[in-house]
Amino acid sequence: MKKKFGLVGYDISYSKSVEVHLKIAKSFGRDLSYDLISIPPNLLDQTIDKLIADGFSGFNVTKPYKQRVATKLGMSEPINTVKILGENLVGTNTDAPGFLSSLRVNNIDVHQYDQLYVMGAGDSAYLVAQALLKANSKFRLKVLCRDYNSEVHVEQFSKLTSEVKILPFTLESFLDTDLLSSRTMVIQATSAPHGGYSLGDLSESFKGYQGLFYDLCYRPASQIYYDHVNDSHLFFDGSLMLEEQARLAQDFWFESKEGE
Repeated sequence: MKKKFGLVGYDISYSKSVEVHLKIAKSFGRDLSYDLISIPPNLLDQTIDKLIADGFSGFNVTKPYKQRVATKLGMSEPINTVKILGENLVGTNTDAPGFLSSLRVNNIDVHQYDQLYVMGAGDSAYLVAQALLKANSKFRLKVLCRDYNSEVHVEQFSKLTSEVKILPFTLESFLDTDLLSSRTMVIQATSAPHGGYSLGDLSESFKGYQGLFYDLCYRPASQIYYDHVNDSHLFFDGSLMLEEQARLAQDFWFESKEGE
């Protein structure tokens, strides 16, 4: 019997999740459907109730509902994957595991880097930074965000390491000799370019960059950076992470174990 799944979010027509999930399901011989479920904030609770009533087996969660769904499930940190068991919901997050898995399949050793720049301060940015610092405690962390004076961001990222600086999302924040080092890892985790926020001048600072650049987005904004870093040590976009997240989500839904 075909199982039903979907992605719950807002303004998500760009998402490649349907394509990716169906591809993974086919490779594992799983019979499932997967839909994009784009809803305004005031319809979140009733949408989840409807998914249960309509016999869905689970769903993914994306912006801006990860924390709201986590709170609904009694969980403290954002989640992006939910399994439906009758009237009960069980949640997990595949952001960090999916990101680390995408590094492993590309033979990236995080210990060869010691400087970590994270562009953005949202859920994905925090979870990826948390995962990298657990994997390599020697990272010196710099977080660049538009609301860099936010006490929430300062408190949140300071929990990860004492070696953290919260900086404004400006070109000046990147004018640092550490950025040009081959031991630097940059994680682009903001959707700002897709909202019309120009990063053209900022991307100029990546001329000559020789470290690893990972853009968690997979929409055309990646090209802004790729134009300047395509001769760098390594460049990835978010499609790699998305595939690993989807694989882990299906493992969770179908109760598969890593390596099966």
